[in-house]
Amino acid sequence: MTIAQHYCRYHQTEDLAILADVVSRVAPGYLSAFYEVMASNAFSPYNIIIARKEVIDEYCEWLFAVLDACESLIDPFSGHPGNQRRVFGYLAERLLNVWLLGSGKRCREYPIWSESPSVVEAVAARRVPSVLGRKLVRTAFLSAFGFLTLSNSLIT
Repeated sequence: MTIAQHYCRYHQTEDLAILADVVSRVAPGYLSAFYEVMASNAFSPYNIIIARKEVIDEYCEWLFAVLDACESLIDPFSGHPGNQRRVFGYLAERLLNVWLLGSGKRCREYPIWSESPSVVEAVAARRVPSVLGRKLVRTAFLSAFGFLTLSNSLIT
């Protein structure tokens, strides 16, 4: 299942179409990255990022320009039941990988949670900055300039 198919299965299809249109207008240089991420089957959910201030500022400037434009077109309280009202959070989860790909950020993969003592030792030695409180396997991306985000396993 692709990221787009997954989104449409569990969220409002129209919101993803609006997001694609907004990216084409607000951040046209990221449109090919958007479609590449939507056609893939892996992303970095939960909106968790650990990075240097400059990197966070760059990402947030881009992200909120896109989300602000979406906000004028999507009313989360009309036609969005229950947890679907956090539509902008769901969209933002898909946008992190778009920004990473579109901005050319280089990332390396690191395990962030495991039942094995080696991960706990790595955290204690500060080789891995954080551990999730759940007993789930997650992946962290850490770049040369200190960028960390979490990703789940492939969606199938």
